[in-house]
Amino acid sequence: MQQHAGTRGAPKRLSKRTLLFYSLPNISISVAQLPIGIYLNDLYTTALGVSLGLVGIAIFVSRLTDVVTDPIIGSLSDNWQTRFGRRKLWVFLGTPLMIASLWFLFVPPQGADVWWLFVMISLFYLANTMIDLPYRAWGADLSTDYGERSHVTGWREAFGFIGNLVVFAVPIYMIFALGQTKITDWTWGIALVTAISLPVFVLLALIFVPEPPRERVQREPVKWLAGLRIVWRNGAFRRLAMMGLIFTVAIGTTTATSLYFVDHIMGVRRIYPYILFGYFMASIIGIPVWVAIARRMGKHRATALAILWLSIWSAPIPLLDAGDFNIFLVLMLLKGSAIGALLFLPISMAADVVDLDTLRSGRQRTGLYFAIWGMIVKLAAGIAGLMVGVVGLAGFKSACASPGKMLGQMTARNPDATADQLAALVRDGLAASECVNSGESLLVLACFYSVIPAIFALTAMRSLWNYPITQERQRRLRAAIARRNAAHPH
Repeated sequence: MQQHAGTRGAPKRLSKRTLLFYSLPNISISVAQLPIGIYLNDLYTTALGVSLGLVGIAIFVSRLTDVVTDPIIGSLSDNWQTRFGRRKLWVFLGTPLMIASLWFLFVPPQGADVWWLFVMISLFYLANTMIDLPYRAWGADLSTDYGERSHVTGWREAFGFIGNLVVFAVPIYMIFALGQTKITDWTWGIALVTAISLPVFVLLALIFVPEPPRERVQREPVKWLAGLRIVWRNGAFRRLAMMGLIFTVAIGTTTATSLYFVDHIMGVRRIYPYILFGYFMASIIGIPVWVAIARRMGKHRATALAILWLSIWSAPIPLLDAGDFNIFLVLMLLKGSAIGALLFLPISMAADVVDLDTLRSGRQRTGLYFAIWGMIVKLAAGIAGLMVGVVGLAGFKSACASPGKMLGQMTARNPDATADQLAALVRDGLAASECVNSGESLLVLACFYSVIPAIFALTAMRSLWNYPITQERQRRLRAAIARRNAAHPH
């Protein structure tokens, strides 16, 4: 039977079997989560006619519900012991709600409006809190070792990237095998895959992955509101939370504008799933490199370097147009190689922060910490939605024509046309269009897709480079916790 890494002596390494079954649910969770950022805006603006500004507001306001649900569920998953465990029960209960809410969100009825979007995405976020928050806290509990935690998050996020690839593989299959090219076809396929795979993978994890016992020295209960105040007094966590907010806003803004950029500026909407497939393949390939850098320099400095790498390759993107597709593809692959580090290293750092609190308080509040982390990430996603709304305020409309989009359409319709013939067709098409996006609005779109998120992410560099919890300090924290547990057995 798999033993939990103990507090005395060297922690036992987790078996590959445990890591495999723990990581499997993240495939389906990622299949559900990622399309919210990359397809949802286009589904409701282009297919259903909701304005981009209203979509951004609906997503932002729905995120505010997490201010209430996240800390409550996080605290309950820390303290509510059942015969099924503390974390597992919530993962089990959240699974059917996620399947149902995602289906109604991605397969909306005709005439669905912004209120339908708001209700369904709020229910989806509630389900996501019930599953993802205890699931990640469960992973943090599996080991007490600094390096092993990176191993756990690396496995989990690698399987999450497999889920991301599925998100792109589904539209690719539907385009070539079924001839279905509409955004509504893609979201239907993604909802179906989630409904089939999520309960299977969750059940395997619940059966085969242990849930370690709660680590606690003092027995006095701490109410969740008091726990929130204690958590927020953790200076290292406050710094990490602010950095997480910054680069999640940056990644979320890029993700939410990517389909619009590919469609209206590069003119290659039909191959958008292929582009993102390559992007996330680069992310998966890059994970072992960033893990190696983290071992050598620390997680905090590896994350800082990943932000710098991402920003460098984002800078030239506003200079591109539809004739620069090969350059764009290379830049996308270089950018993508950094995304893995920005997703899994900060989560591992958050697990290390819990050790500082455990030493100071005598209690293990992993769920509460991950609840606050989840709130920050979700708030960041809401802010990213508002930033996409700014693109709409600048005059951009996804249903309107643009030179890049028109070129893509004319090329698909006239594959044998010469460059001059295509240029003439584009001019005629734009002249005949009732609505055309201006050059200024397209420049704003390009900047919000690349340069503005990069500049925003760079503001976290200094704080990351000097982050206080290093590998050596985390080992001292674990040694001190072990001594306290030995002196005060439960």
